[in-house]
Amino acid sequence: MISGNSARRESMRRSLRVTRRRPISATRTPTLILAGEDDTSNPVGQSKGLYRALKHFGVETEMVLYPGEGHAPRRGAYNVDMFQ
Repeated sequence: MISGNSARRESMRRSLRVTRRRPISATRTPTLILAGEDDTSNPVGQSKGLYRALKHFGVETEMVLYPGEGHAPRRGAYNVDMFQ
């Protein structure tokens, strides 16, 4: 029988074998990151880290932070801004 931790590690190993990952250094596509500052699904720190990494490797990148918003901004003005 496999313990919970062992099962999780094995699941992660399988996922990594089949997941095609590209290093951030290989990214060339201009990127726009839209993030709510109160996002609990994807904490804003992760978005900021992605932004810094892309800038570090010379990728044209912009980031827009929406104060007081979660994963999907709800304020009308922010929704309009996202789609312009």
